[in-house]
Amino acid sequence: MQRANICGPSIRKARQVAKMHQIELAAALEVDYNVQISQSDISEIERGVKGVKD
Repeated sequence: MQRANICGPSIRKARQVAKMHQIELAAALEVDYNVQISQSDISEIERGVKGVKD
């Protein structure tokens, strides 16, 4: 299976350095940037299953 993106591992590493859970990242993105994304979407992005547009 071809990876859908290459930024997933970087997102995971930054989230872990910040000591955040995926659900906390989803909530912070909504509050700070009005970006609605679910925990499962973040999981798929981090695993390279779901692509991310520029």
